[in-house]
Amino acid sequence: MESDIVTVDYRVRGFTSDVNGLKHFIDHNINSIQNFMSEDMKAMYDMVDVNVYQENIFHTKMLLKESDLKHYLFNTRTEDLSPAEHKRITDLLWKEMRGDLLRPQYPGSGVEDGVKQIARCEQQRAIRHV
Repeated sequence: MESDIVTVDYRVRGFTSDVNGLKHFIDHNINSIQNFMSEDMKAMYDMVDVNVYQENIFHTKMLLKESDLKHYLFNTRTEDLSPAEHKRITDLLWKEMRGDLLRPQYPGSGVEDGVKQIARCEQQRAIRHV
C-alpha cells in the first residue's frame, strides 16, 4: 500500500565555490522535485509544486490518484455500505485529502497555481471514475 499524501522538501542550505572563488548556491539545474522522480511515481500521484526560488526551497505535494475505500474503514466492510454511503464517504475522504494537499506550506508561496493544478487533477479524476 502506498502513502496517500506525500510531501517532499528539498532546501539548498550551503554553497560551493568554483575555481575562481565565485559562490554557487545551486550547482545543478532544478525547478521541480518532480524532475527527479520516476515515471511510475508520477503516474501514481497527482503532484503540486510549491517552490520558493529566492529561498532555494523546493516543495512537492503528492496525492495518490487511485485509492481503495477499504483501507480507510474500521469495523466496516465496503460491501456493507450502500452505493450512496460509499459515494458520500469517498467524496468526504477525497475532500479531506485534497484539503491537506492545498494547505500552504510556505505563506505567500503561490498556492493559487497549486489550486489550478488540483482543479485539473480533479477533472481528470472525474473522467476516470465515470
